[in-house]
Amino acid sequence: MFKPAGDLIFVEVIKKFKGIVMPDNSKPGSGDIFKVISVGRGMVMEDGSIMPPEIEEGDTVYLAGKIIELPIEDGKILCARSGDVIAYERAGSNE
Repeated sequence: MFKPAGDLIFVEVIKKFKGIVMPDNSKPGSGDIFKVISVGRGMVMEDGSIMPPEIEEGDTVYLAGKIIELPIEDGKILCARSGDVIAYERAGSNE
């Protein structure tokens, strides 16, 4: 099974919004709600250390960035940068 590299996350759409008018400067994928299905190990910093993402598998997220569809044998994987997450909700958390 594929795993995301670096600061990337794999997501699946759980709700699409068709009636939202997005500004001209919004990117594809903006406004939909996604569930995180896999998380990369984090961003490599200049000193070689790794900063782990704040996002975890199972989180529900809003993305404000480009989403890439990667074809796989039995369908597709949606991939985005963890840095493009603008809001998230963690099941069972009061954060």
